[in-house]
Amino acid sequence: APCCNPRHEKGCLKGTADKQKVLSPKNEKVYQHWKECKAVGQFPDDDIVKKHAALIQDVVDSVNECKQMKMMSLMMIGKSV
Repeated sequence: APCCNPRHEKGCLKGTADKQKVLSPKNEKVYQHWKECKAVGQFPDDDIVKKHAALIQDVVDSVNECKQMKMMSLMMIGKSV
Protein backbone atom coordinates (compact mmCIF):
# COMPACT_ATOMS: atom_id res chain seq x y z
CA ALA A 1 0.00 0.00 0.00
CA PRO A 2 1.35 3.44 -0.85
CA CYS A 3 2.14 5.89 1.91
CA CYS A 4 -0.73 8.24 2.70
CA ASN A 5 1.51 11.00 4.02
CA PRO A 6 1.66 13.78 1.37
CA ARG A 7 5.16 14.77 2.56
CA HIS A 8 6.48 11.43 1.30
CA GLU A 9 5.96 11.60 -2.45
CA LYS A 10 8.10 8.50 -3.06
CA GLY A 11 6.29 6.45 -0.43
CA CYS A 12 6.74 5.71 3.22
CA LEU A 13 10.25 6.16 4.57
CA LYS A 14 9.95 2.77 6.29
CA GLY A 15 8.87 1.01 3.09
CA THR A 16 6.00 -1.43 2.81
CA ALA A 17 5.31 -4.80 4.39
CA ASP A 18 6.72 -6.47 1.27
CA LYS A 19 9.70 -4.15 0.81
CA GLN A 20 10.78 -2.90 4.21
CA LYS A 21 13.45 -0.23 4.52
CA VAL A 22 13.95 -0.64 8.28
CA LEU A 23 14.38 -3.65 10.54
CA SER A 24 11.50 -5.03 12.54
CA PRO A 25 11.93 -4.77 16.31
CA LYS A 26 12.78 -8.49 16.44
CA ASN A 27 15.38 -8.20 13.67
CA GLU A 28 16.79 -5.07 15.32
CA LYS A 29 17.44 -7.15 18.46
CA VAL A 30 19.10 -9.89 16.39
CA TYR A 31 21.31 -7.33 14.64
CA GLN A 32 22.24 -5.67 17.95
CA HIS A 33 23.16 -9.07 19.39
CA TRP A 34 25.32 -9.81 16.32
CA LYS A 35 27.13 -6.46 16.70
CA GLU A 36 27.84 -7.15 20.36
CA CYS A 37 29.12 -10.67 19.66
CA LYS A 38 31.19 -9.43 16.72
CA ALA A 39 32.72 -6.67 18.87
CA VAL A 40 34.05 -9.14 21.44
CA GLY A 41 34.68 -11.98 18.99
CA GLN A 42 32.46 -14.46 20.83
CA PHE A 43 29.21 -15.99 19.64
CA PRO A 44 27.08 -18.43 21.66
CA ASP A 45 27.19 -22.05 20.49
CA ASP A 46 23.61 -21.97 19.23
CA ASP A 47 22.29 -23.04 15.81
CA ILE A 48 19.90 -20.09 15.44
CA VAL A 49 22.61 -17.60 16.42
CA LYS A 50 24.95 -19.22 13.88
CA LYS A 51 22.29 -19.03 11.16
CA HIS A 52 21.53 -15.38 11.90
CA ALA A 53 25.23 -14.50 12.10
CA ALA A 54 25.87 -16.06 8.69
CA LEU A 55 22.95 -14.16 7.12
CA ILE A 56 23.98 -10.84 8.64
CA GLN A 57 27.63 -11.33 7.66
CA ASP A 58 26.56 -12.04 4.05
CA VAL A 59 24.65 -8.75 3.98
CA VAL A 60 27.53 -6.82 5.56
CA ASP A 61 29.99 -8.33 3.06
CA SER A 62 27.67 -7.48 0.16
CA VAL A 63 27.27 -3.87 1.33
CA ASN A 64 31.04 -3.49 1.75
CA GLU A 65 31.59 -4.93 -1.73
CA CYS A 66 29.12 -2.43 -3.22
CA LYS A 67 30.80 0.46 -1.41
CA GLN A 68 34.18 -0.66 -2.69
CA MET A 69 32.91 -0.95 -6.27
CA LYS A 70 31.32 2.49 -6.04
CA MET A 71 34.58 3.98 -4.74
CA MET A 72 36.56 2.31 -7.52
CA SER A 73 34.11 3.64 -10.11
CA LEU A 74 34.45 7.16 -8.73
CA MET A 75 38.22 6.86 -8.81
CA MET A 76 38.13 5.71 -12.43
CA ILE A 77 35.86 8.61 -13.39
CA GLY A 78 38.26 11.01 -11.66
CA LYS A 79 41.20 9.65 -13.65
CA SER A 80 39.42 10.11 -16.97
CA VAL A 81 38.50 13.75 -16.38
